[in-house]
Amino acid sequence: MPGWTMSELAELLPRLRSRVEYFDYLDGYSVTTADELRERRTTRGVGKTYMLETVGRSRPAPSLPSIFERMGLGMAAVEEGVLYRISDPGLGGDVGLVELLNDRHPVLYTLLPAQQSDAWIRRVVQGTPWLDRLWLSARLFNELWRWVQATTNPRRFTQLKFDYEAFYETDEQALLDEDDSSLEAASEDVEDREPVARRSSRFTMADRVETIQARLGRLQEIYRPLYSITQLRIPAAGRGGHDFYFDGKVTNRSDSFSDHRQNVEFVLQTYRRVTERAEDLLWFASGDTAAPAGGDGFRLRGAPVFLEFSERLGEQTFDRWIDMTFGRRANRFRLSGYPMRLSRTKVHVYGVDRHLWQPLMLELTDRHMYVVLPKGTCGNTVHRLVTNVQRYLDPGVTAWVGDQRFEDLVEAALPLPPRSA
Repeated sequence: MPGWTMSELAELLPRLRSRVEYFDYLDGYSVTTADELRERRTTRGVGKTYMLETVGRSRPAPSLPSIFERMGLGMAAVEEGVLYRISDPGLGGDVGLVELLNDRHPVLYTLLPAQQSDAWIRRVVQGTPWLDRLWLSARLFNELWRWVQATTNPRRFTQLKFDYEAFYETDEQALLDEDDSSLEAASEDVEDREPVARRSSRFTMADRVETIQARLGRLQEIYRPLYSITQLRIPAAGRGGHDFYFDGKVTNRSDSFSDHRQNVEFVLQTYRRVTERAEDLLWFASGDTAAPAGGDGFRLRGAPVFLEFSERLGEQTFDRWIDMTFGRRANRFRLSGYPMRLSRTKVHVYGVDRHLWQPLMLELTDRHMYVVLPKGTCGNTVHRLVTNVQRYLDPGVTAWVGDQRFEDLVEAALPLPPRSA
């Protein structure tokens, strides 16, 4: 990555004294950027926000400054416990601002170009078990889309993107050594790649809310990859909108940083409600209730995660999924473990989630994925599994958290009108 001079970084994000001054500056930056976008001329990039996950309710964690400082990054408090300016000696200066919108989800605001900021956040998340991205699955995007329909003028323009790549399905032997960490490409600007003999669909709908509302359902019934929503633009209160991506990135294409921050906070609150409800249902632990009559040991309480594929995986696809997930340190699912084959298309794994290094147990077959999460495992794992299965294995996957459908948990977390018949 090319270095930036201190003067170039200072022009992007000057040194200011307070949170109010920074937010005023970012508001002014948003107005100018929105004007340039409207006039189809751009002299600088849009503002970007990266939503992150730290540690939930189950365990103590290092302070956020110490997490970043362990990676050789500097954090200077603008407002202690609320807003920090973060710097990277490798870049030669400040990267952006980190705000603790709540005790579980810090966010990074940056004005760096997407190529630099995407690579930087990828390196940071991969470099510590104490951080993970927010993973916005198609199930969550579906409910956010319903919320847009219920709260936005139907004549406003919006945008949805759909991205499905059968990454583990290929007939080309040479590709078996391809590293799936290459799929950590920027969510906004996917790099051109050589044609590969596997299914891939990438599609964008940019239209009025009412037009997409009238047509999307029928299109999804015809073509299943359109269930794999990977980006939604939430229209702003003023001009433009806010683009939310599957990996927790948000770009501000509006004329207001304040409105952008408000939308980010709204999505974070919704996400947290889903995550913590999943944790309440899922965590396996030794219960306080006595063991059954005549039995020994403890009674476990909790429920598994069950992901049911809409169609059976091919044997080669199944093998490549297992090999690349548990045979590589860098893998999209961020899991490690030792697979034990019980049959041609059935594998048990006693593994760990590389976010917080929590143990878990998995059963993987060509029809489903079955996951047992012990108490303390971050519920963010559920979002990550659903999002990546949907995007790279099966866009029509159905997820269950215990006896509840995952989409029902998401729907319950949003204050929406009842679903129309």
